[in-house]
This record gives sequence, C-alpha cells and structure tokens, in this order.
Amino acid sequence: MSSLHRFGLLHAEKSLGTIPTMHASTRRYRYHPLLLTVCGMMAAFTMARPALVRAASPPSYTPPPLPSPPPADTPKTAQQPTDYLGLPGPILLGKKLYHLVWSAHPTAAYVKQEYIPADETIAHYDSMLLIERISGPMTVEQSVNLMALQLQSRKTRDPLTRLTVVNNQETGNTMLDFLISGETREGPIVEWNAYRYAPLTKDGGVVLFGLSRRAYGQDGLAAFMSKLSDTRQEGLDLLTTTPMPQPHEPPPPPPAPAKGKEKKG
Repeated sequence: MSSLHRFGLLHAEKSLGTIPTMHASTRRYRYHPLLLTVCGMMAAFTMARPALVRAASPPSYTPPPLPSPPPADTPKTAQQPTDYLGLPGPILLGKKLYHLVWSAHPTAAYVKQEYIPADETIAHYDSMLLIERISGPMTVEQSVNLMALQLQSRKTRDPLTRLTVVNNQETGNTMLDFLISGETREGPIVEWNAYRYAPLTKDGGVVLFGLSRRAYGQDGLAAFMSKLSDTRQEGLDLLTTTPMPQPHEPPPPPPAPAKGKEKKG
C-alpha cells in the first residue's frame, strides 16, 4: 500500500468511521445496519456466485471504476443532452447552479442525468449532481442494499472504500455516502459521493438524488482527504435539506407541420 493510500485511509477512518449527525432533525434518523434482509441473504450467496449478483444489480448502482477522463470529443461531451426526466436545470444546490450535461435512457425503466457547474467539464469535474429514476418494483431498501453490497466487495481492490447509511423512517428516504479511489494515466483520483434515495411512487420505483465530488493527483488527494470531515458534513446537509427532485416524463415535442399534397403531373 502506498504512503498516499495510508494517508487517505487515516483520514477516511476519521471522516467515515461513524454515521454523522446530519442536522437538527437527526432524531428522525437511526443507525441502519448494512447487509440486512435482502442484502444479508445475498452476501453469503455472492461469495460463491458474485457474477449473478452483479447481473441482478441495476446499472445505476455499480460504483464507477474511475477511468481516465475521456477526451473532449467523446459523445458524452460533444452531444446536446436530452432531458428525459423533465428536469432541464439548472439545479441550485447551496450557492452553485448545476447544468444538464449528460443523460442516458438505456432501458424503459431506467434514466440517469448528470449536472455540473458551468465552469467545469464532465471530463474533469470537481462537483456533480446526478438524478436517476428506476421504475417498476424496485424499492429504496433493495437499491441501497445492492449498492452497499457492491461497495463492500470493492474494498478488496480499493482499500480506501468507505460507506455509511442513514435511514429516515418517517419519509422513507435513505442517505448512502461513500468514498472510493482509483488510478489513471494522469495519477490517482479520489471520489466522495452522497446518494439520497426516495420512493418514486407508492407502488414501487426509486428516485436517486446524488452529489459527487472529485480530486485529482497526489496533491489534490491529500488536500481533499484532509478536509473531508468538514466538506462531507456540508455536502450531506445540502443534499438533505434541498427539495427532492420530482422527475416526470417531459411533454412530447409538437407534431411536425403537415406537408401539402403533391400536385399530380
């Protein structure tokens, strides 16, 4: 383990060792043990058949591998994003405005959109918002358990991985925050994420409202980790107190004007 990772582990233990005090209404929150119910049963099965669990997991809940930032001419930055959720932005979080820069609708049940400040790029962002919608029978508990399970398995190859879960019994919302890291051609990357999960409808489905923050290079990682305890709490407070986005299907585009009848020759 490199000295940089040892430094990161030291600060990760201080910052994510216990579930935080989020704000004045924390009495509504309680400790939420990981790997219970569905996740607990799946954990033992995963040791023998990890591929099946990965295949059953929604695409949105696979922790990012932190690849090398894509070049500026990739489709993720070159195309105008489509607003599939009726949330074109900008979205205000704290004092920052986040603009829609990327979206995906790979299946009828799953949509993801990403937003960043106007002065940042998706290839090298410092702060990002993400909103996801999963339609169908998926529940908040199942989504969180699947994500927690994958993060636990990630620890074998990423020793910096840490996670905590806080559940709000009154609202049905759950907050999962986690830390991951990776190596790229340009050097190390560290990423802190907070995912707020809420029921989509009473009949099922999940909405995810997430905040992602990154730092790059050895100097950036050291500075990021030394401040994580404070910046993490600030990020959790922002995500908790900001109204949950309400995704919906945007109205269809107006029909094209009818073409005139062609004259017969």
